[in-house]
Amino acid sequence: MILITGSTGFLGKHLVKRLAAEGRELRCLAKPSSLRRVIEWLGVEVMLGDITDLPSLEKAMKGVKSVVHLAGILEEGKEESFSHVHARGTENLVKSCQQHRVERIIYVSAMGADPHTSSLYHRAKWEAEEEIRQSGLAYTILRSSVIFGEGDTFVNLLLNALKQLFLVSLPAGKEMTFQPLYIDDMIHCLAQSLDYTHEDRESIEVGGPQFLTLEEVVKTVAEFLGVKRHILHIPPSLLHLAATLTERFDLNFSFISPEVCSIFHQPYRCDLTKFQMIFPLKLTSFQEGLGRYL
Repeated sequence: MILITGSTGFLGKHLVKRLAAEGRELRCLAKPSSLRRVIEWLGVEVMLGDITDLPSLEKAMKGVKSVVHLAGILEEGKEESFSHVHARGTENLVKSCQQHRVERIIYVSAMGADPHTSSLYHRAKWEAEEEIRQSGLAYTILRSSVIFGEGDTFVNLLLNALKQLFLVSLPAGKEMTFQPLYIDDMIHCLAQSLDYTHEDRESIEVGGPQFLTLEEVVKTVAEFLGVKRHILHIPPSLLHLAATLTERFDLNFSFISPEVCSIFHQPYRCDLTKFQMIFPLKLTSFQEGLGRYL
């Protein structure tokens, strides 16, 4: 039995579809507020619960041999912080895995996870990794770059902006680079990780085959839309000033905040040597991936 947390999210619904097609025995943990119908039509077992609620995990963990841990948030709310969901939620999950003698946990973390970063998101991801590393469980941690594909947040945010705006403002300058990883390639790695036994405890950075600046990403998406947009680069000092004012006056602009500023300074590129030794596959380029669903 495989338990999948975050089963109704972007990664989760793609993974559930893949594993269900392979005939794997699945149990999907879903929050009561989630859109469960995105996976229920596949005929998989769906159990209501939340990684921040230990009793619900106890029920979901019965008979489970492997856990794919995808649950998380990309933006903090009034009742959910990065630390509470990523770190404390993973702590709960690890405790439950230990009690039920789960054989392996696979966790999707983020490239740039670090205990000393100013990004609360990446710091919480590091804390979650530490909970798993110190658990004594066999694990695979996939530190992912930006993942794109049908239903993602990254490209869809750009699509909406490019459709509505003639002038696109980009923070941090041209030196900021990404390594976009296509969803099918990530799902392939997650599926293989369930059978991967070469190392009991492994952390792997995963990314796509190209290093693209944010400007190159925007221009590529614009080309697929068939539109031309002017790009304005915002000086880092001006961006930080706007973010500070936003926080001081409690303005609800999630797209310009100290957290967003810190995230833009994280590394989103890696050496693919180890990744492709463990997962030998032909990685999908950004242009090819966009062409499959745009």
